Amino acid sequence: MKRSSVASRLVYVVLLIAVWDTGTAAKAAVNRANLTSQQAADVHTAWQNLNRAYLDLLSTPADIKGDTSRLEGALKASIEDLHQLDESVAPPQPTGPPQDKGQSRDRIFKAVQDHLDLAKKALQESKINNSACKEALTQIAVAQGELTADKTAPVKK
Repeated sequence: MKRSSVASRLVYVVLLIAVWDTGTAAKAAVNRANLTSQQAADVHTAWQNLNRAYLDLLSTPADIKGDTSRLEGALKASIEDLHQLDESVAPPQPTGPPQDKGQSRDRIFKAVQDHLDLAKKALQESKINNSACKEALTQIAVAQGELTADKTAPVKK
């Protein structure tokens, strides 16, 4: 009887250690870049602005905005890069209700440009120096280029 009691306790301790170790590894994975709290806040600010820009585009009918698929792709790629920086403050996919429904093409593009500028500024001020942050900034630059091209492109109805 004593053997089974000792064995039970040993199994319990091993399971307890395994659960604790898994939790520690998960926390480490969530913040892979070892960001300071200010840097994490900057990443979150950038994510919020990119998310909003993406939702603005999604809620705008194609007959108003034209083909913005490359712009949307660059926005989504930068959102994924921010998720790689810190999963706890930057979800992997854009989320939220549609934004700016019924607005004009110029107003939507102006809002997207403003959100891109704010996201870029937040990341630059964060002074995060790793590949995910650099790639996010690159994708923001691509998005800004696509936005400029989309502004001048005629809308196909």
